[in-house]
Amino acid sequence: MFLKPGTCFPFWVKCYFLIFSDNEAPKITSPSEFFKLPGQALVKQLTASDPDPHGGLTFSADTGSPDITVSPNGDLVWAAIANVDTVINVTVTDGCGASSTKQISLRIYNCPCENSGTCKHNSTTPIGSDQYICQCPQDFPGTFCNDTVYGPWSEWSHCSTECGGGEIARTRTCTGARCSSKTHKESKFCNIRPCEAREVCNPGRYHCPSCVPVCQPCPLHTYSQDGKSTQCIQCPKFHVTTTTGSTSSKDCICKCLNMTKSIVFINNVRVAGSKQLH
Repeated sequence: MFLKPGTCFPFWVKCYFLIFSDNEAPKITSPSEFFKLPGQALVKQLTASDPDPHGGLTFSADTGSPDITVSPNGDLVWAAIANVDTVINVTVTDGCGASSTKQISLRIYNCPCENSGTCKHNSTTPIGSDQYICQCPQDFPGTFCNDTVYGPWSEWSHCSTECGGGEIARTRTCTGARCSSKTHKESKFCNIRPCEAREVCNPGRYHCPSCVPVCQPCPLHTYSQDGKSTQCIQCPKFHVTTTTGSTSSKDCICKCLNMTKSIVFINNVRVAGSKQLH
């Protein structure tokens, strides 16, 4: 007797024929290892394939710990309090009793981030993989929060001397755990040509290379103690000198009288612009 194509048989009849025709067992297709961070839970749906799909698939597992469970529909739950590596044996069974077992390793991922950086799962990869990225504090950049990052160089400073060997410098900022200083400085020599010999001026005068004569007297309200500088020193505020060529700060006298109402004498010398009272 021949059966018509498409004839529907009870489930137990299908299994009877499959048992005697080498029913191929289902296979677990999930990865052989999963990862999680310490103190975090992992929930993962296990997957399997069945070459002879009859009656659905059922999962079970020998975990050896109440903190790790696998539901009949394949939900793997690894509790947050479980923080040690372990291995579990997961079995998948089809509706006709054919089954296969796969060993799955559960591993704790040790976060490599430094300087208080924290690990976060890489959203472009499956949950449970060992792909994590570091979330770093602002002052500690880099893949593992330990890079050294330099900012742009500043402009070179002016040379510290006109001749005889001076220094110019520039700086840049440093960010990162390995910075020896927040500011990095670089310097080099400048104006290394020898200084030409020049005439030494007397006190009360200053050196003016473009002037004739070279030694010029200090203007009013300034002074020079040694005559070696190219400019004279300004008197303090509200202080004046009575003549040019002053040689000391003592020549700077306080201008504290009303110049329009009285004659002002400084060191017995009448100050120009003062007015005699009648």
